[in-house]
Amino acid sequence: MPLTQFQDNPFYIGCLIGLFFAFYLWTILDYFSRARQTQRAFEDLAEKLGFEFYETKWLFEKNGLALPPPVTPYRPRRAPLSLGAAWGCRNILKGESQGRDILFLERAYQDQDVKDIHETLALIVLKGAGLPAIELVPRRLFDKFHRRLELEIQDGPASQRMKLIEAGELGHFKRPSHYLWGPEADEARVRALLTNDFWLYLENFPNWRLKAQGDWFLVFEENIPIPPEKIMEFAAQSSRAADFLFRP
Repeated sequence: MPLTQFQDNPFYIGCLIGLFFAFYLWTILDYFSRARQTQRAFEDLAEKLGFEFYETKWLFEKNGLALPPPVTPYRPRRAPLSLGAAWGCRNILKGESQGRDILFLERAYQDQDVKDIHETLALIVLKGAGLPAIELVPRRLFDKFHRRLELEIQDGPASQRMKLIEAGELGHFKRPSHYLWGPEADEARVRALLTNDFWLYLENFPNWRLKAQGDWFLVFEENIPIPPEKIMEFAAQSSRAADFLFRP
């Protein structure tokens, strides 16, 4: 059929419009289906661990709880004239294990480049741990993320003068999977804390970003939410990573 006749035929025009709306509806239903699967995975994890489950940040705060500062993203962007929050969390798990307070949650926000960020966080707290400030970021070529990390560090407290720290002895022709930032004054302490066993364990998770300071330790993948079927595995893996730092 000639193009001009196709354009003038109401039947074919109606088919195109119908296909468009069908695809749009399928996209919406698929999104809610995936969101529900993720929520069920978090609910199953909460039941298995004996943790409390909160579907949203609003419900978490409504119960008199407050998310700790490390969960707040770096400079979240608020859209102009927006009355909503600049960032949000959902599927929040709160509990305790081995004397540690633990949070698992999903975080969503827009960064300064108007980029939608959606990631899964594990925050592990051990009171009195006294960890030095540590930033571990994936080692990648041409990575704007590493530059962003430098900006985060520059925006930090002036008393925390951070520097790139080389990892310990990992053998010939072997380099760590992550860049390490730490306070210049605590370089020796950071080196002693991050043992070779820790670096070898971290090689299994080249996309992880890790942060620690004082009593807390944070693990997530930059803008990579954990699939529902991997939630329990991520919980075990991040808790194992904390074992290296919170050792006696």
